[in-house]
Amino acid sequence: MKVLAEQLEIVHGQWTSDSFSFAGDHYTIESLNALPKPVQSPHPPLIVGGAGKKGSVDLAARWADEYNTVGPTPERCAELRGDLDDACRRHGREPSSLALSVMTTGVVGINQNEFQERVRGMLRATNNDDSPEDFVRESRSEQVLGTVDEAVEKLRAYEAAGVERIMLQHLHHQDLDMVRLLGAAAAAVK
Repeated sequence: MKVLAEQLEIVHGQWTSDSFSFAGDHYTIESLNALPKPVQSPHPPLIVGGAGKKGSVDLAARWADEYNTVGPTPERCAELRGDLDDACRRHGREPSSLALSVMTTGVVGINQNEFQERVRGMLRATNNDDSPEDFVRESRSEQVLGTVDEAVEKLRAYEAAGVERIMLQHLHHQDLDMVRLLGAAAAAVK
């Protein structure tokens, strides 16, 4: 974790300073003026990802603009939001300045029949030999699965838990119609 901490400090420092120096256990930099400077002001968003353990949460509270986690339940997101808020306060930072985002799989259908067919297609596309029923039963709490209405309900649960951005993995790349459905679901949450 110490190497990552130094790397984050270096990235942040080179983006925000015309002459950046750093001396750590793993890196030493003298009078760095990294060019070109970012167009975004004050710098591009810096995203730290992890499973919500103390080390990554503290690094995010210190350096990141966003914390991203993979496949959590909305309940876990609420806990993580609290951990991030506490870490921000420990580092003298306003908790609302650190966004929480999620990456998880999304499979959506207009109705249950279409949803089940999409699950079968996704399982085939990913060479997963689970039955659709087993996959849904084992994955429903951490993924956005179901009808459009069910997807909207799940997205709202993530939002209520403090998630500001969600990235839905679409694993059956040939099924472009589902992208439209996911877009409709996301638009309904706004």
